[in-house]
Amino acid sequence: MPDDGHHRSRIASLTATRTVHVQHMPVIELLHAASREASALFERTLRHKTITARQAMAIIILDRHPRRNQRELAELLGMDRSSLSVMLRRMEDAGIISRLHDHTDARIWRIELSRKGKAAVPGIQAAEERTMAIIRERIGDESLERATEALRRMLADIAITRRG
Repeated sequence: MPDDGHHRSRIASLTATRTVHVQHMPVIELLHAASREASALFERTLRHKTITARQAMAIIILDRHPRRNQRELAELLGMDRSSLSVMLRRMEDAGIISRLHDHTDARIWRIELSRKGKAAVPGIQAAEERTMAIIRERIGDESLERATEALRRMLADIAITRRG
């Protein structure tokens, strides 16, 4: 087993190598890497053994925007419909959500949180807050605000371009 000094030196070397690599990444790779890292951090702060980060995001979306249909939820989560269907089946089997036919169009399934799903919301929100506190601590409020604004503009512009 290496001594502490060697171990710290190795970690510093890996961090420096990664920093250089990140500095040369194209924006699309940076966005993907940042998303992956933020999701992994959220997963760690979630502290929930039976709900994945993606399921937690579905719960938060359904809490904030009740009775979404599967297509809308797939779009909001960035998932294809078949993967979402599998995830929703697991969530339904676990008693977290229920799927109901739309009262105006029986072909459409509306998804809503069950009591168990609603009970999970405060813990998931606490994990969101812990995740954001860690990010804020590492990059600072000003950088976080600038990044947030840039991402909002990018998403709005991309959505406009995609639609028309």
